[in-house]
Amino acid sequence: MNDNDLIKEYKETGNIQARNQLVSKYIPMIRSQINRRFGSGTIIPKTAIESEGIAQIIKAIDNYDPDMGASFSTHAFNYLHKMSRYVNTYGHTVRQSEEVFGMVSRVKEGQRSLRDKLGREPSNLELSAKLKMSEEQVKRVLPQIKNVQIDMGFDVGKHYSTIIEDFVDYTRKFEFTPQEMIVFDGSTGYNGAEKMKAGDIAKQLKVSPAQVSHIKNKIADKLKVSFEAGNISRI
Repeated sequence: MNDNDLIKEYKETGNIQARNQLVSKYIPMIRSQINRRFGSGTIIPKTAIESEGIAQIIKAIDNYDPDMGASFSTHAFNYLHKMSRYVNTYGHTVRQSEEVFGMVSRVKEGQRSLRDKLGREPSNLELSAKLKMSEEQVKRVLPQIKNVQIDMGFDVGKHYSTIIEDFVDYTRKFEFTPQEMIVFDGSTGYNGAEKMKAGDIAKQLKVSPAQVSHIKNKIADKLKVSFEAGNISRI
């Protein structure tokens, strides 16, 4: 199937596989553009830039109108120019916060340890003493943390780093099935979605609560794979 056939299949039937097939076709173009434009001249991991490129290809598919005359490849290429804006916007943020990102894993582990010991969320002062860091350092690190916990109802924390948010957003758009999107959005309130109880999600999907739990586990696996593929643990 050519580009237009795949777009037609996706838009008329909702076939995610048709869309993914087309996106996969343009990944070499994305990587070529990344290497040509950025090389090693950015602190942002290439996997994160590639995720943005994929998100832009998906937007290009959603907004493509063959009646406008341009081929989809030209339309897609124009959308990929937005990767530069992404790098310029977030490169500065990442560079400024590089030292903080290096301490995220340490602070998260400290939180986990003290939470288990105290039976509550630790204070900044308690974290500072535990980690032998200044309280000011702890305060700098905490807003960078996005604590994605799939078990016990997808507790997506109030604070999160821009890059981690991008990985979650990419995985949701490109890897989740429509059913998984409903479960994820309803469970987390992601991007302002209405939060729902598992029973209400089950009713909406016309499945059992056990099936909702099974879908959550699949989502957890997909997020884990995405984070590991993007070397997200290093930030």
